[in-house]
Amino acid sequence: MAYTDMSSSSYKKLHMVHVNRSPLKFPAPSSSCCCKARVLPCLFCLLLCLTALCFLQATNTSHLQELAWVAYPNLAEFIQDNVLQALRDEDEGEHEVHDMCEGRYVYMYDVLAQFNADLAEECIVTGRGRCRESWGCIYCGGLENEGRGLLVPSLTEADNSTILNKNGYYYNYSIQLRPAEAWYRTHQFSLEVLFHAKMKKYACLTTDMARADAFYVPYYAGQDAALSLRCNALEVRDRHVNLFLEWLRGQETWQRTRGHKHFMVLGRQPVDLNRPIKTRMWGLPITSQPELANLTFLWKGKAFSTFIHEIGVPYPTSFHPSSDSHLKVWQETIKGTKREWLVSFLGSARRKFRHESTLQFRQELHKQCEKENDKCRFLDCTLEYKQWQIPCESEPEIVTLEFSNAVFCLQPEGDTPTRKSFFDSIVAGCIPVVFSNETAHLQYDAYLPPDPTLYSIFLNKDDIALGKDNFVQALANISTGRVKSMQENIREHILPRIIYSSPSSSISFPDSFDIALHQLFSSFTS
Repeated sequence: MAYTDMSSSSYKKLHMVHVNRSPLKFPAPSSSCCCKARVLPCLFCLLLCLTALCFLQATNTSHLQELAWVAYPNLAEFIQDNVLQALRDEDEGEHEVHDMCEGRYVYMYDVLAQFNADLAEECIVTGRGRCRESWGCIYCGGLENEGRGLLVPSLTEADNSTILNKNGYYYNYSIQLRPAEAWYRTHQFSLEVLFHAKMKKYACLTTDMARADAFYVPYYAGQDAALSLRCNALEVRDRHVNLFLEWLRGQETWQRTRGHKHFMVLGRQPVDLNRPIKTRMWGLPITSQPELANLTFLWKGKAFSTFIHEIGVPYPTSFHPSSDSHLKVWQETIKGTKREWLVSFLGSARRKFRHESTLQFRQELHKQCEKENDKCRFLDCTLEYKQWQIPCESEPEIVTLEFSNAVFCLQPEGDTPTRKSFFDSIVAGCIPVVFSNETAHLQYDAYLPPDPTLYSIFLNKDDIALGKDNFVQALANISTGRVKSMQENIREHILPRIIYSSPSSSISFPDSFDIALHQLFSSFTS
């Protein structure tokens, strides 16, 4: 296999040029205002209008002024104090710049979208102040540790067994997550925050716009989408987008380049962020904005549109090593694990999907798995522990442990062709079984070998859906030699490339962040 080699000890030791900055703070609209936007004006909406005037006045000054608000809701205060401030505190001091940064300098704009605080509280915290998990929302603690989420609790095997078995859930883990300090409960929609944290410590960050080879725009569009997608009033749903665009138009560099060599990271799928402007469809109008036509988007699944400059990057997993030794420990762990099941399927076969055919196909997978229950293990992802159900979102480390017990892991399409589960299976050393080329083969070409048979199994979706083929028997017929070869490719060559190391790591190998920037610079120079 041939991979692009970007690793060198000197590359990782580069120092960055950065100064202490304060992020732009956008005001947060009220959820009650969203409900009444088309019926009655409310006092809060009037305050928002006054705030918008202040914002426009602030953008006309030579230096971006930090807008002051009377009080911040709990979530906004948490983000400011625990995420952003922690990033800024480590960026002070003089730094030396290495010659290898030539052609890789990045200028980072000073803008962050403020969350819709009222919708965030409704989405994440109940009236009693207790966290509840909901698909699409960042669960409580999901933005801590620079976007990695909460550290996975270091429970003993007996502790885990007690927790999982209390609701009849079958515990059979043969390994533990090691090293413990490298594992976090990372949400699939935290990519924007995680990438921003790593960019803050990027070796070739510069404050000299004339020196920059690329321009990073850290707007958390995916985070805003999670909090406003269900708002029917477009003027409220799109408010942060419009504020962001107004700010961007006023930037000297943006006016000069019109978005060329600019890039933005999007933490959600295309369907959530490419709504046509002024239509009442699902999503936010990000990629459809004329002002952003020249900008390059890095996100977890390509839209495959001729009108969008895009690069597919991996979903964040729960594994964030800080050193080469961390990676080595985990590689050795999954190399020696006893895989009890031939195949595992973690996902829902009950809830509604965007396409009815998706649900029907998953139900057929579930049906075949139950008939072969001595070889196949099916677990339904839900919000709490129940019989044969696990909370895949709030405790993603359970997914890794489950996949570490299987040789093959099914990766059927859901609402989108891509899945976080695909990368979870790679981290667990489990061979992914895909049913569409858009799940991974066409999405992440810089991260995966050009020959998909080196690391994955492709099965015909139509034949399985019609009951013509049995996927369990098809997987059982794969030779032991081929299985071992794929497992080694996954463990030794692919795993290091699809993970996001800790922002303060000292690794020598290129991770997802490094490869994403390499793709970006290559596209700009070509």
